[in-house]
Amino acid sequence: MQKYCLLTRMVRLLRYAVLCTALSLLPLAALAASVPLRFAWLSDTHVGSDTGEQDLNAAVNDINSLTGLSFVVISGDVTEYGSREQFKRAKQSLDKLKLPYHSKVVWASGSGQQFGLGSFILANGLILSMNDSGLLRLIEALPQKYTLLAQAQVLKGRESWAPLALAGGRLIVRDLTRMVCLEVGRP
Repeated sequence: MQKYCLLTRMVRLLRYAVLCTALSLLPLAALAASVPLRFAWLSDTHVGSDTGEQDLNAAVNDINSLTGLSFVVISGDVTEYGSREQFKRAKQSLDKLKLPYHSKVVWASGSGQQFGLGSFILANGLILSMNDSGLLRLIEALPQKYTLLAQAQVLKGRESWAPLALAGGRLIVRDLTRMVCLEVGRP
């Protein structure tokens, strides 16, 4: 009988503790419900395309006219080709935002290293990148700077936009007319 009474008391105390905890959290729940997290999301602005900069400026004006937003998320292709000038123009437009956003160009390849719509892949701290014309580049992936380690023309470059595939030290690249398997691992 004593075990049953003790067990009953423990269950009642546990219920009381759960109820007190739930009641103590009610003000937080009410606060969370009254202050929703609202933000704007800009994606694929493509500054440098025909209308990219105009579209971004219009979006910035629209966002600035809204109330109740906390911040802006920027994702996707900010520029059309990734040139320093295009990033500079995008930043000038984004700096007109009245809300916080975070965007920092850590390094850029420079105007002599165009990539177009080509693809890239990261492997062992290196970037393998192919531009539209079939030029494959090996780049050191350090946050401090862009360092081109090697490059080779591996395709004739008829729209070399396909994703790169890497496995077992072999890299598969292709364009519209040809597919090539390259040995890229250590010999």
